[in-house]
Amino acid sequence: MNIARCLGFALTAVIATGSPLVAWSISVPEAADQRPDILRRQAIPSDLFGMHIHEAAGVTPWPTVPFASWRLHDAYVGWSYLEPEKGRWDFSKLDRYVALAQEHQVEILLPLQFPPGLGLGPPYRRVDLQHPQHRC
Repeated sequence: MNIARCLGFALTAVIATGSPLVAWSISVPEAADQRPDILRRQAIPSDLFGMHIHEAAGVTPWPTVPFASWRLHDAYVGWSYLEPEKGRWDFSKLDRYVALAQEHQVEILLPLQFPPGLGLGPPYRRVDLQHPQHRC
């Protein structure tokens, strides 16, 4: 089969299948106007939204969408990062996150995951987030 014939078949297929899609897309906006009143006049309040922000105190710009709570999961402020050795605490990163949250008027949700060893193995070892066991 020559190239002109292949292109002819392809063009015919596009025209034949494209026409119903064009007709369907023209009628879609009418369906949007048939939404219930409550969906057309009320926005969902931003206090129902939360967010994860990776590297917020570093390279990631603050999001432009409104939200009310910031969950610090995977922000390296879990218990084993706050207390890297028994009795030695480091709140510097968490303090930066709290200041950033106050600046943008959002609440913080701080899950205290990654507890230190507490006698379950080598004491107060950090969790290796690169280990396959801890990957999502």
